[in-house]
Amino acid sequence: MGLVWMFTGLFLIAYVTAGIASALTLDEIESSIDSVDDLRDHRVAVPVESEADAQLSRLGIASSGFASARDAYAALRSGEVDAVVHDAAILRHEVTEDATGDLRLVGAPFDPQQYGFVVAADDPLREPLNRALLDVFESGDHDRLLERWFGEVAMD
Repeated sequence: MGLVWMFTGLFLIAYVTAGIASALTLDEIESSIDSVDDLRDHRVAVPVESEADAQLSRLGIASSGFASARDAYAALRSGEVDAVVHDAAILRHEVTEDATGDLRLVGAPFDPQQYGFVVAADDPLREPLNRALLDVFESGDHDRLLERWFGEVAMD
């Protein structure tokens, strides 16, 4: 049984795939952004020094850096920019919390990233953490938590 948990720990060690760099737009322009390439024709905001900032730079897509995601959202709402590019989970939460219903996620995430917890091999919490994470995924709690905190937000 210990061998099973060892391999489970190797593969599980708490990773979750998230789409870095999805685009958030207001309803009015949703149809004009379908892919990352479409961002080239729009004014795009990113949180400065974020993975989205780095990714757009690597792709040669111009963007305006903002001190925080909140500042980028404010620029979108004021019309200063056409889209915000950031971590898909964070944008999804913003759409879920948006009281106006004017925000939309568009296009597919274009740079999937792995998130994880790093725990020393000899840490006494490693095995209980791996077991708890495995239980969260197997029980369906992971999906329920995603729904609770990020809602049913369709990616157009």
